[in-house]
This record gives sequence, structure tokens and C-alpha cells, in this order.
Amino acid sequence: MFKKLSIISSVVLLAACSSSNTVSDNYVDDVVVQKNNQETYTQIVGKEIIPVDLLEHNLALKVSVLDVVANISNDTSNPVDSVVNFELQYSEANTGNSEQQEFAKYSTVTIADTSIAVSSESASRDCDDVLCTVTQSLSFPIATELLQNGQQDGVKFLLQQSDNSELQLETMIPGRYLTALFAK
Repeated sequence: MFKKLSIISSVVLLAACSSSNTVSDNYVDDVVVQKNNQETYTQIVGKEIIPVDLLEHNLALKVSVLDVVANISNDTSNPVDSVVNFELQYSEANTGNSEQQEFAKYSTVTIADTSIAVSSESASRDCDDVLCTVTQSLSFPIATELLQNGQQDGVKFLLQQSDNSELQLETMIPGRYLTALFAK
């Protein structure tokens, strides 16, 4: 009986989630959530989008969304970094470890051959008998100039765990998204 209820609940939950999806796959227009003028810079907050998945072995990846907070300096001699916020959910084999124990998380990002530590906002793991689903929210700084230069081809980056090179995700922020973000 519990299994039947679980399955029915899952179907209802999935249907509800899919009908209220606020993540945009429209990179061409309407990507700006808000624009804030500060004293020394202008901040443009972008909508969440589904980034481009560049690695074939990202098959364990279930969900990934990102958004960009672009900070454009009013003084070109004093640049301000922007921020990429990234949320992902992926599957990994259940090794029998307790859910309270430490598990693999992305901790660094490589952009244009520069490695940057990510700030992990939250991370959790939910396991059944066979698989665990890991959900992680993270953010990292990125040079605004790099985002502006990526309007044509996008900006590629590689997320990885510092002590285990097997856990990696190569993805990109599409150029069309960046073009729409900076057009406002």
C-alpha cells in the first residue's frame, strides 16, 4: 500500500512541478528579472535557465539550472565581478553510507584555464536501496568582461570535485542568454 501511495504521490508531484516550471529555455529575450543601479555599478539579475550540457557522461545529471547576476562597473578602471548561481541534481550509486556522512560535492570551477573555489550554498543527499540523489546549490564569481566577451560563443566552464576528478560537469552559459542579458 505504501508503494502505491508513493508512486501516486510522485506522479502528482511531477505533474505539478512540470506545470509550474519557472525555468526559462528562451535565451533570446526577456531574460532580465531586474536591474539595480548602485553607486559604483549596475546590477542585472538574469532568469534561471537550463544550461548547455557538454559532456556525454553527465548522464547521471537530472536537473541543472543557472542564473547570472551581472555587475557592470560604472568606472572601467575598477571592474566588478559578476556571480553565477547554479543548482544541480544528480544520481550516484548508493554505497551504503549513512546519509549523514560526507558525500561528493562540486567544489571548484575552471573557467578559461583559471580554477576558482565555489561557494556551496546547500547540499543534500536522499537515498533509496540502489541510488542516491544529490542536490547542490552553489555560486562562483566570474569576471564581467568574460561574460560580455562570451555573447557570441557563450562561456564554458567545468565544475569538479577537488579531490576526485571523476565527478565533473562541463557546461556553458549560452551566448544568446548573455546577449539578451546585456542588451537591457
